[in-house]
Amino acid sequence: MKYFKTDGIRGVFGASDLSIELILKVGYSFDIFNENKVLIGYDTRYSSKIILQALKYALEISGKTVFDYGVISTPALEYLTKKKRTIGIMITASHNDFTYNGLKIIYKGHKLDDSLKEKLEKRMEENHKPVKIGSYRENKCPKNYFKFFDSIKIKKKYKIVFDLANGSMCFLNDYLKKRFPDAIMINNEPNGFNINDECGALYPELARKIMIDNDYDIAVSFDGDGDRAIIILKNGKILNGDLLLYFFATELKKKNKLKNNTVIYSLIANRGITNVLEENNIKVKFVNVGDENISSEIKNGVASLGGEKSGHIIFNKKYNYSCGLTTILKFLSMLNEKAIINLNCIKEYYEVSKNYKEIRMINKLENKLKAIVTSGNVIVRRSGTENLFRVILMSPNKCEIIDGLNFLENWIIAKN
Repeated sequence: MKYFKTDGIRGVFGASDLSIELILKVGYSFDIFNENKVLIGYDTRYSSKIILQALKYALEISGKTVFDYGVISTPALEYLTKKKRTIGIMITASHNDFTYNGLKIIYKGHKLDDSLKEKLEKRMEENHKPVKIGSYRENKCPKNYFKFFDSIKIKKKYKIVFDLANGSMCFLNDYLKKRFPDAIMINNEPNGFNINDECGALYPELARKIMIDNDYDIAVSFDGDGDRAIIILKNGKILNGDLLLYFFATELKKKNKLKNNTVIYSLIANRGITNVLEENNIKVKFVNVGDENISSEIKNGVASLGGEKSGHIIFNKKYNYSCGLTTILKFLSMLNEKAIINLNCIKEYYEVSKNYKEIRMINKLENKLKAIVTSGNVIVRRSGTENLFRVILMSPNKCEIIDGLNFLENWIIAKN
């Protein structure tokens, strides 16, 4: 597709892939939707309110009524579009730094499917004429949004470090403090430029250090728009999405609540983790990178649980979107000492991920690497969120990783 990437439209704000002209085109093109209401939320980047004004203008002259929910998390907006059965736009670039921004378009609680993306892109290429003037309203997230979180019961009183990444999760700061009175909140003072700035889900070591220094029980690092969570145990072990899925799958299986005895992982999952699940008679289905691919499998009834290494976790068909707060609350509700010990049986594959702006002869490179990393996996793909290529090598054999990495670096030097 021309505009849509793995997770919506995204790019450096002001550049060609996220210009004001492009943002206006998106707003104008919403006349393809019958729904009159468009809900908008955004993260804490300086550019988010600029983008909001452009969208507001374009949507209004397309006859839409714009409901502005202010700084809010992506899962909160997904909840609202599902409840109100309408469409929404989340202005965010998730884990990227403040120079990036983007548009996640949500239709009745779900990311757009490919047919709607294609229809929207086609409309964006056409000339637009104002239909009628719409309207604009400012809104707040309703109190009943928190009822689901309150329904997740946690028996023990945990002392928790929350890293809010100076992003959308800051709108839940008061709720978290009320629910966990002893919580330490860090990176909860956004200024428009510090979102994801060496904090949040990409930098869990920060919350880990504060947890250890204060002798706290657990820590969690969210990403910029709140749909991901990375959890750190008291012993310092960092649980990414792959390990969290392992935990949830094994616990749900014990309770006979794992639908079809299946869990959905992305292709870049660490095979050392998924192998243990399969050895314990839990089926693993792999899909392409992108939480919308996980969501699609769950929507189609393949499984009730799925996620990605990055921290996206989706739990069921009813709430078919990833929510960082749901992840940590469900984790705490299931947590017990035996479950933590069970993680010790996992022998993760050695893994390395390298990013490059350009890779020539990409298919030939992938085949060469597969001939070296014979007992593991090789993935060469274009990033869905940044303008770069990503090469991932994983294997139980460390020597294969070293040999593969050496070959890769020499290839890049010689071919580029």
